[in-house]
Amino acid sequence: MKYLRKDLEGMVPYHVPYLTEGIILNANESPYNAPQQIIDLFVEEVKKNNFNRYPDMDSTILKDAISKAYDLKRENVACGVGSDELLQCLFNAVISKGDKVVVMNPSFSMYAEYAKIYGAIPVMADANPDFTFNLDNMLNAIKKNKPRMVVLCSPNNPTGIMLSEEDVREIISSTDALVILDEAYIEFSGEQGLIKLINEYDNLLILRTFSKLYAGASIRLGYALSIKDNIDLIDTVRSPYNVNVLTQLMGKTIIEHKVLYKERIQYFKDQRRAMYEALTKLGIEVYPTKANFLWMKLSDKINEALLREKIYVRTMTFNGEKYNRVCIGTPDEVEEFLKVVRQNA
Repeated sequence: MKYLRKDLEGMVPYHVPYLTEGIILNANESPYNAPQQIIDLFVEEVKKNNFNRYPDMDSTILKDAISKAYDLKRENVACGVGSDELLQCLFNAVISKGDKVVVMNPSFSMYAEYAKIYGAIPVMADANPDFTFNLDNMLNAIKKNKPRMVVLCSPNNPTGIMLSEEDVREIISSTDALVILDEAYIEFSGEQGLIKLINEYDNLLILRTFSKLYAGASIRLGYALSIKDNIDLIDTVRSPYNVNVLTQLMGKTIIEHKVLYKERIQYFKDQRRAMYEALTKLGIEVYPTKANFLWMKLSDKINEALLREKIYVRTMTFNGEKYNRVCIGTPDEVEEFLKVVRQNA
């Protein structure tokens, strides 16, 4: 790339193949579409829209719906094109060249990538050998590096582990850095998450998304929750009219009817328990999870067999060893996955 900055040499474009056929268990998406009631309500709202006008650049109605859902104020909410845009805005607003950013390891790869893109130095706080969270490693990394930003993910992608409230409080209290807590998968845990902490700590910002439980991956909508000063960080650097009107309408409809997803939460909890038990009985190395995916170690033989059957799972490398992240699909999809694993275990 002729014009790429010298400090970004070696980086390659982030790419995930667009799959429309087969059993897709590699993207952490919901295997189900949004409830029909939500789709019908959305369609009625779309019919009222004037497409010749720009959307509300402040996403006012959407912010009001989100803030009401969590008993917050509109000033406590920012909306973006997925959590990715919100992360980019935060890095852009907060990070200067040479700053340190402490992230969990392993975790979502884009945390460290964004740090590099904005000129910062990512510092990895390694998990325990069994992938449980290592608080000491995190606190030591913060103490030693004095970071400008700390990024946490709970439940964590790709391992599915969840941070305790006590650990999160200790991390926040240990630093003046902005602590970003990504709760993209929190609904699958069956717990409320830690939104209650944003009014206790002025250096905490929480990210959430409509892409996972709420089956809204295609609308690309994420939101940030924090005190006004931290929300203003995002609004200072974000592009105008960043969230299109269709996304705003669908997001508002979903959040106002999120009770319709309650049964799905139970499905994912039951299914991940069943998958964990089935895989464990087959001798597969699989780890406990609170998300809509499982972190495991599948053999090359199993991976090759899955690919032949067009069952797509995510393969990642950690400390030189290959692991797989497998999303929970429909009952039929899960059974097809387990069938191939059984035949090749």
